[in-house]
Amino acid sequence: MLPWYITEISELVWDDNADSTRFPGPAPLHYTLLSGQKYTGVTLQTLDPTHFDKGKIIAQTPYPGIEHGTETVEELRDLTAPIGASMLVDGLRNKRFIPPIVHAGWANQGHVPTGYVYAGKIRPSMRHIDWENWSTTEILRKQRVIGPLWNTTEALIGHSEKESTIVKRIIWENGFRILDKDCHLFPSVGHPIIIGLHSNEQK
Repeated sequence: MLPWYITEISELVWDDNADSTRFPGPAPLHYTLLSGQKYTGVTLQTLDPTHFDKGKIIAQTPYPGIEHGTETVEELRDLTAPIGASMLVDGLRNKRFIPPIVHAGWANQGHVPTGYVYAGKIRPSMRHIDWENWSTTEILRKQRVIGPLWNTTEALIGHSEKESTIVKRIIWENGFRILDKDCHLFPSVGHPIIIGLHSNEQK
């Protein structure tokens, strides 16, 4: 049995305001990117014996975090992993996990986190495109972060007297392209496109 104070790494992300938005759960990197957060960072915390991601914070990226321009989970992982590894080594070497633990989070520095969102598992239903409500930006972002996206269509099977309708899933494996409204260059047949990316986005 490992002692309760063995530490773990979890991602802590912030927006560009004084408040921070944290995504505790199994998929913090995905939710960081899906939310469009401009800042990211790492938290080192103890393992809580009964609750996930509810340990005591013993180290944390300084306020307001690290401004990043990453667009994929792999890019964000590559950015935060070395920072987390260094923080973990420092915490172990200096035995920051041994009581009494000094709280090192933002709250102890006068920056109280708000807007906690549980970063749950990425489920297939999250990839189902909502053409009526998703903006262009949202479609492209989700394709990059959790894609490939998909939607459904109805198809006829059988012959004229025994036709029936079935629902088929269309998976957009190759993603989407953005073409300007006035662009005269069109992709090959069957390649999906999104027209325009302006202040009044078109779906």
